[in-house]
Amino acid sequence: MKYSAILFLILCLSCSSDSNQKPITQTEQAAMNEGFVDLPADSLYEKVTASSEQTFDEWEDSLRKALMASKPNENLKSSVLQEVYIRGLANQVKDQFVFELPFDLHGFDCGAPDCYSTDLRFSIPATSPVTFPKTIEVSLFEHGCVEQEHTEEAQFELKENTPNLVNYFSAPLKSNLIIKKSGELYYYPHQQKTSVLAATLDERIENFDFEKEDKIAPYQSTTMTTVEYELFLH
Repeated sequence: MKYSAILFLILCLSCSSDSNQKPITQTEQAAMNEGFVDLPADSLYEKVTASSEQTFDEWEDSLRKALMASKPNENLKSSVLQEVYIRGLANQVKDQFVFELPFDLHGFDCGAPDCYSTDLRFSIPATSPVTFPKTIEVSLFEHGCVEQEHTEEAQFELKENTPNLVNYFSAPLKSNLIIKKSGELYYYPHQQKTSVLAATLDERIENFDFEKEDKIAPYQSTTMTTVEYELFLH
């Protein structure tokens, strides 16, 4: 836990500041929140053997394996959604896979969460294996330190679907939602009329394009960028 405290302090100091899909209902959200709690944190920690010779990465890898073992939904664990599932951003509620994706990093200049968040909520039919529909209806909710909370709904179309990623594009919002099996999660409001490929976004990130003031950076989520699996054991 020493690592957790140190990383937390560093983050705090680093910044000052087909169409049958439907948005998530309050009932689904309540059930989803309950579904995220699979095992008490103590039970998971007991399954992990700590050693003074372990590196930080080895310890976190052990925690991730324990977390994976605690999650019951094999369909989600074996899909591109594996990482968003074990980190608590997706779960099965009755006959739906329900998603709540909080994007609280709106730039690449800071590792701590911003004071506001852009949350995307949607659901897809629970299938075995996981199958992504051609279109999804997404509810976007912006809240926090904004002049006025904002909610809107828009349709997203499936543009890329591989074993390693899924990429949806919204023409009304001129943005892409990209989920990778590796754990990378992006909401990219690029304001272009056409979809952006995941590979194109990767190239722009590698070329530091988003360090330019006139470039719109893809939003990320601290839930997905953190390396500390302790945060998800309760």
